[in-house]
Amino acid sequence: MKTGKKSIWVKLYRWRLERITDKQFMYLLSIVLGIVTGLVAVLLKSMVHGIQYLVHYCSPTMGGQYVYFFLPMIGITLTLLVVKYVIKSDSNIGVPGVLHAISRRKGDIEPHNMISSMLESALTVGFGGSVGLEGPSIVTGAAYGSNFARVFKLNYKQCVVLIGCGAAGVMAAIFNAPIAAVIFVLEVIYANFSMSSIVPLILTSSIAT
Repeated sequence: MKTGKKSIWVKLYRWRLERITDKQFMYLLSIVLGIVTGLVAVLLKSMVHGIQYLVHYCSPTMGGQYVYFFLPMIGITLTLLVVKYVIKSDSNIGVPGVLHAISRRKGDIEPHNMISSMLESALTVGFGGSVGLEGPSIVTGAAYGSNFARVFKLNYKQCVVLIGCGAAGVMAAIFNAPIAAVIFVLEVIYANFSMSSIVPLILTSSIAT
C-alpha cells in the first residue's frame, strides 16, 4: 500500500517537473497557501470569540464581576497545562523563533506549531490575557509555509518565500490588512527580495483576506 502511494507521489512529482516551471509552481502554492491561511485565520478568530463567549456567559454564575480579575490567570494556567501535557514541546517561538528557523535551521519549523500557537493564543486571549494575535498569527502562518515546503521538497530559497507567504496570509486575514502584512514580511522576514518573491507574497495575502 505504501509503495503504491509512493509511486503515485513520484509520478505527480515528475509530472510537475515536466509540465510546470518552478515559478508557476510557486504561484500555485502561494494561491493554495492563501486559501489555507485564510481558513486558519477564521478558525483562530472563531476560537477566541467562542472562548470569550463561554467565559462571559459563565462568569456571572462563578462570582460576578470579581471573577474577571482571575480569568487571565486561569487562561495562562490552562495554556501552560496544554503545553506541558498535550503539546509536550516548546511552541512559544514567536517572531524571533521564525527568524532563527530561517537563519539557523534552513527554514524548518516544527509541524505542531500549525496548531499549538493557535490553541495557546486562543486560550490566553479568550480568557482576557493582555496579549495580541500578531505573534501567534505570524508563527502559525510561517509554520504552514515551512511545512508546505517540506511536503513538496522545495529548496531553501523557496521555503523562505513560503514562510513569508504563510505569515503574511494569516496576518492579513486576522487584521484585514494585506498591504501591511506584505510590508511587514518584506521588512522583517525577507532580508533581500526580488520580484519572484514579491508576487507570491501579494497573491497569498490578497487571497487570504
